Amino acid sequence: MTERANPATPEQAGGAREGLPGLTHRLVRLVPVYWVVFLAALIAFFFTREQGELRQLNRVVRTARIDWLLLAVAIECAIVVLMAFEQQLLLRRLRAPVGLLPLLDVFFRRQLLATVLPFGNVTSNVQFVRALGRRNVETGDALFASILFSVLGTVSLAVFAMPVLLWLAVDREVSRAMLAGSGLLLATVGLLGVTTWTLLRAAGPLEWAVRRIPHRIGGFVAQTRAHGVTVRDLRLPFALALAIDVLGGTMLYAVLRSLAIAPSPSAAFGGYLVGTIFVLVAPVFQGLGFVELSMTVALQHFGVPAAAALGATLLYRFCELWLPFVVGLAIQSSTSRGVRALPPASPRSSPVSPVCCRSSPSSGHPSRTGSTASRVTPGWRRPMPRAPSPWSPVRP
Repeated sequence: MTERANPATPEQAGGAREGLPGLTHRLVRLVPVYWVVFLAALIAFFFTREQGELRQLNRVVRTARIDWLLLAVAIECAIVVLMAFEQQLLLRRLRAPVGLLPLLDVFFRRQLLATVLPFGNVTSNVQFVRALGRRNVETGDALFASILFSVLGTVSLAVFAMPVLLWLAVDREVSRAMLAGSGLLLATVGLLGVTTWTLLRAAGPLEWAVRRIPHRIGGFVAQTRAHGVTVRDLRLPFALALAIDVLGGTMLYAVLRSLAIAPSPSAAFGGYLVGTIFVLVAPVFQGLGFVELSMTVALQHFGVPAAAALGATLLYRFCELWLPFVVGLAIQSSTSRGVRALPPASPRSSPVSPVCCRSSPSSGHPSRTGSTASRVTPGWRRPMPRAPSPWSPVRP
């Protein structure tokens, strides 16, 4: 006779319930490891698949024309400046003016974090918010500007994709993978559009959902709506985002021309579209591995020889990814050396000048430049009282 399992006691059931959160936490902590393993497998597959082309890669790259490569680098510099200018316009609309040079500094630092960390886009956004916080920009405004920048970039890519796909359809070069990726892009645009519409409108069909979200998120939604941003305010930033996409396709065209390949503009813009879609689909390590494989395959589909397609992809990624990464690494290294070169703090604190301390005029609410407590100008520190140690000698 088969024995029946004894029902679990309440203590055993409680222990099982307590073990589930620990197991879930361990699995979540291993997600970056899974992505690294998957990325390593993808890179191994890429090098195995392109083994024959890799043997010819050295010859193809060494024969590249330097004038077209310099043009590609100049286009990338223009793209970076336009990105910073677009963010500056968004922050200016939110009444948070920030200079162009600080935004360029933040961009290169974000590029560094997004490349070396899995899911680095989240960490780079935190870096963006903190960096703007040091420029007296409120956290909600910095986060709202980052969201608007991402939404405009995605919508501009979808608008850019429509004429490119039509052009490729006329040339009969549209693949099913491109149509599937474009459909995923349109679905993402629809989701972002509904979210942005909810943030901008004072009331709407999703107001019932807004009333049920946590209080902190509800405060952020109220803060974004208080700015009164309209679609008309986003026309110039959207035009800049669309110009960035056009320049991205032009940069790939310049890279192909440097390898003595004369592609049609539709092939260059189609390759850029495929690579950028995979950056959105795989937001880990800036799409490292995914973009290289997808763009190489797309360029081969458009008639570019295999070795030239691989070489053009790697050169494009050097301009688009690794060049800003190197600049960000140099900025971060110089900052770290500057911090280490600072002299150690004096054990004796200087007295605080009564002129440099002013109480905030607000009552109970922190101002944009400080808290409600008395503020001290940089370079002065208030001495902190220390508790007497039981091991210190007793003085008479």
